[in-house]
Amino acid sequence: MLTESTSISHIISFFDQPQTQASEIELSRLKDTGCKIICPNNKIFIHFGEFANGMYLLYKGKANARVMSLQGNKLIIFTMKPLCTFGEAPFLNNHKSNLEIEVHSGSVLYYFDNNCIKYLTEESSLFKDLIIKSIMLKAQISVDHLLDIYNLSPEQRVSKSLYHLCIDHGIKTSDNKYILNISQEDIATFSGLSRVTVARIYSKLRDNDILSKSYKSKRNLTVSLEKLSKYIDSFPL
Repeated sequence: MLTESTSISHIISFFDQPQTQASEIELSRLKDTGCKIICPNNKIFIHFGEFANGMYLLYKGKANARVMSLQGNKLIIFTMKPLCTFGEAPFLNNHKSNLEIEVHSGSVLYYFDNNCIKYLTEESSLFKDLIIKSIMLKAQISVDHLLDIYNLSPEQRVSKSLYHLCIDHGIKTSDNKYILNISQEDIATFSGLSRVTVARIYSKLRDNDILSKSYKSKRNLTVSLEKLSKYIDSFPL
């Protein structure tokens, strides 16, 4: 559920399926080695610029990864699902985190300190597999986003971003539309576009009865997902 303080620009969900066919025995070994954490409420586990002293394995639930926009807004760039790892950067390359990781309520994680990480990377092929595949998928998200910027028109990029936002974070209304809490600045930041260009595209979407703006909040948009989907399909391949 979006809140007024949440600023979301470009969302790509991944880990829709488990990354690997892990046996219960292998997973049990990892769980026995790590420290189990149950998250009763949404909680930030890694902050911007933090040098984490360990990494996490998301066993159940979801987690959002955010970056900071030039305007100072926190922007979700991807959503993690079970068997994803995060916080491994300091151990692998001695870098501080450029992301903020917020774990959803009800999620279950396992924490591994640096000694555990060193031991498991030497002894557990599953542990190495989970880390490598997590890093590969995060890199793929970055590449896919760059490909969108270079290969799609501004109109396609904005439309695609709005569609994914509706699916993952939209609040469905009684008339089968979706409400989004998002600003033009956020869309512009992650689409590599100017605010003027985004405003022009918004105007065109409104003319096609796809998008309407709330009079109560400048950030609330109402989107007709059915019309937006048909609009995206009309673009040339």
